[in-house]
Amino acid sequence: MIPRLLTRPSSAGAARSASVRLQAVADVASLAGAEQAATAAWEDVGERPCASASSVARANGAVIQSCEVRGSDCLVEVSSSVRIVGVPAILRARARAGTGG
Repeated sequence: MIPRLLTRPSSAGAARSASVRLQAVADVASLAGAEQAATAAWEDVGERPCASASSVARANGAVIQSCEVRGSDCLVEVSSSVRIVGVPAILRARARAGTGG
């Protein structure tokens, strides 16, 4: 039944819209984390990057599933529970931000 619902234009559009929005939340959360991780080369940033990423995700209706700091990069995975045509679903998105070093 779920595959049939998702083939309807309105449900497919709703699913795509929710997915795009969640990806934007992941992108912004990773940017917030990377901003805090930028000084990792010369100081211990501790939990600041992931706390910042989590705060941004929560403010946008998502939850951080994982957060990893690699140097000045912040990698996050976020999730959100949504209803698409009345069917509950959990969407996930990943993002990385930082200098790459």
